[in-house]
Amino acid sequence: MKKKILKTFGLFLLALSYAGGAWSAALTVNYADIVLENLQPGVPASLLQRAGSALGVNNTGSLGDNIYFEILIPNKSQLAAGYEPIPNVSWLKPERISFWVKANETENLDLIVYAPYDPKLFGRKYQAILMVYTLAGAGVMQDSIKTRVFLNFSSEPYGREALNKKVRDDQTNDKIVMIYPKMTSISKVSLKRKLDFSRMVVTNNSNEKITLALYAVGLANAPALARLISFKNPVIELNNKESKSIDLSIDLPLLKLKKDRPILILIGAKDTANPPKIGQFGLLIVQFN
Repeated sequence: MKKKILKTFGLFLLALSYAGGAWSAALTVNYADIVLENLQPGVPASLLQRAGSALGVNNTGSLGDNIYFEILIPNKSQLAAGYEPIPNVSWLKPERISFWVKANETENLDLIVYAPYDPKLFGRKYQAILMVYTLAGAGVMQDSIKTRVFLNFSSEPYGREALNKKVRDDQTNDKIVMIYPKMTSISKVSLKRKLDFSRMVVTNNSNEKITLALYAVGLANAPALARLISFKNPVIELNNKESKSIDLSIDLPLLKLKKDRPILILIGAKDTANPPKIGQFGLLIVQFN
């Protein structure tokens, strides 16, 4: 009888550890809900740019830990009124899907929304769940937090002239950080070689010196880009009105891609303040032979 009680208690402990966060609340985030308005299908959007602040993940535990992100599709009981479950979790791209956070420190990351162009998306409202969690031994989920993400698509598409004007405004207005050009395409790239790229420039339009961190997010056909893209200088210091090129390499032979299918990569630059308050990104399109 005693063995049976101990076994039952052990299974109860295991069930609690699988539930996530049952024994210690080691994680907090700065957004209970993330709402992104006036999204355009086929046009990337950034939480940092739209909201003015990144997603902050705070490790309140006494030890450092690896933090993981996962996008979930909500069930009917979890949906807010008027929202549909997100059709594809790949529409939401955290800046990184895993990272290390020291005890009592916060990591701030951007969240990118990219839905492919489809006229049926205009006027639609979708909901997703962003789960942040840690893992204990044997890959068992230990602590977890779920944040609701609401994606509200514009009811009307930008006309070509309006979209071009928006891109020009983004490139020329007095933003503190600016990446130019906003969109760059490289064609006839061989999958058999490493790609070195330095055609984008980041500019500091502020009146003081700033320090920027560079990052890359793969949007289409590039699930493993985080470990395949390397920046020559991942942290850049810029004086007032100074510009520097963004030098990066992509290890293309390691990507399992098909010819005639381009990859879309967002090259981001954000300040290193905690939390970051400014950011900008450029879109790099790589087309293969």
